[in-house]
Amino acid sequence: MLFSVGKTNSNNRMVIVVDWSTLGFTILTSSVVGAVVSSLFSEWLKRNDYKRDYYKKIIDKRIATYERLATVITNVGLKATYFITNEEKEIYVCFESLSNLQKINEDLVMALSDVHWYSPRTYKKLRDINCIFAGVLDRAYKDRLKGKQWNDNDFREAGLGEHYKVKEALLEINDLSIKDRMKIDRVKEFFKEQKEELKK
Repeated sequence: MLFSVGKTNSNNRMVIVVDWSTLGFTILTSSVVGAVVSSLFSEWLKRNDYKRDYYKKIIDKRIATYERLATVITNVGLKATYFITNEEKEIYVCFESLSNLQKINEDLVMALSDVHWYSPRTYKKLRDINCIFAGVLDRAYKDRLKGKQWNDNDFREAGLGEHYKVKEALLEINDLSIKDRMKIDRVKEFFKEQKEELKK
């Protein structure tokens, strides 16, 4: 008890007695508790700041990855009209020649190296697109081993045959990319998707 009422003095006045040891202990305890609470709050703020900065880095990295993907996909989607077997046909420019096809395939392989920053569905679709071009290059290589060297017209004919598959794949990956960018700030959800994909 901090204060107690003592007996009245000779002037009939009430005397209040202060328990200084208890008062000192109370003040000291309050100071310690205040310091602990302040320290815990400060630590909580630091952790929150660190988490926010970490999430920002993840988001920035993913934004940069999707920007690079958009450039690659735009290049894949370039089309032009060519005369193939004496007919005017529209094909994707990357099938114009061996060098064009090799270049776009290299760009796709480079884009695939960012596997950790895509959503699983977008990565799978990007891999599917790469498989289309790699498949054509593989056919040309096998024919060369048999003695047949592909010319530009052969690559354009291959492009004509793959036109529908490439078109559909581009539509799908553009749609997936838009959906991913719309929720790119949901870092926890992104990591959860990645974790679930590892279990498959």
